Amino acid sequence: MVITYEWRGKFENAVVNVLHAEGFDHRFLDIDWHAQLNRHSLGWACAREGDTLVGFVNVAWDSGVHAFILDTVVAKWARTAILAPS
Repeated sequence: MVITYEWRGKFENAVVNVLHAEGFDHRFLDIDWHAQLNRHSLGWACAREGDTLVGFVNVAWDSGVHAFILDTVVAKWARTAILAPS
C-alpha cells in the first residue's frame, strides 16, 4: 500500500462525508466541506491510496496565530493496512 498526502488536496464533499460517517460511526450527513473549510480553516490534508481518499484532517484556525486539528479520520480498512504493512 502506497499512501500519498496532499495539503489542501482536492476532494468531493460526498466522499469526505462517507469517510467521516464511517470513521466517527454516525449516519451520513450532507456537509458542504468545501464551504466550511474555506470559511474556517487554515487548510486540510488528504491521504490517498491511488485515487481513493483514505484519510482526511482539518486544520482549523482563528485567522491569527492559533490553529488546531479537527476531523482526523482514516478509512477503517486502511487503519489495519497502515499499522501492519506487508
